[in-house]
Amino acid sequence: MQVAVVAPDDLPIPPVKGGSVQIYLWHVCRLLAGARDVTVTLLSPGRHPSPELSSHLPVAVRNRRERRRTYRALILTELKQIGPDIVHVDNRPDLVPAVRVACPDAKVVLNLHSGTFLGPRHLAPTAARDILCSADAVVCNSRFLQRRIARHFRLETGAWHPVVIYPGVDVAQFTPLAAAGHAQNGRASPVLSTGRPVRPEGLRVLYVGRVIQGKGVHVLVEAVRQLRRRGVPVT
Repeated sequence: MQVAVVAPDDLPIPPVKGGSVQIYLWHVCRLLAGARDVTVTLLSPGRHPSPELSSHLPVAVRNRRERRRTYRALILTELKQIGPDIVHVDNRPDLVPAVRVACPDAKVVLNLHSGTFLGPRHLAPTAARDILCSADAVVCNSRFLQRRIARHFRLETGAWHPVVIYPGVDVAQFTPLAAAGHAQNGRASPVLSTGRPVRPEGLRVLYVGRVIQGKGVHVLVEAVRQLRRRGVPVT
């Protein structure tokens, strides 16, 4: 089986400039590289193929003004040559119709990390709904996102084919201190009876993400304000 994964046009893979979608795709394709009877080809912005991927076609676009249009034209040409059985379009729903034309016999899967690119800045509501209904599967990264899309575009059961797949965590990279159990000097790290690391008094909250309303940062700030008003130590 030939599977082509199409990355967005904004940031390169390997994710040397970051990007949550790029990091996600890089890890997924690395894991799928060893799958039996499946060839996964990642098409993404970049200048050099990743040695950790079995099949990676980086597309270098020099003209920033024409980056999106040029990148997509080159991607569609590559897809025609590959002739994949499945095309996985990541977070760019407006690319689905063009992929349908380039690969008429392929199944097209749309993977959505948010509803941003279904919005009116990118697609008319009727066009977005048609794309969601035309995809062979729409992968949502949470049940919340699936419900939100279905409600917004009035998608009844059977009108589209949603699947919820939560992003995974690399447990080798993100390991709780209590599980790691060793400091640099080889001694066990001090932990509480709950298994949590010893820390100063008070609650410390860490937010990681873009500072936009959709992420709910304003809710976090208001919660901290209310806790402090009640005398709860929180940073």
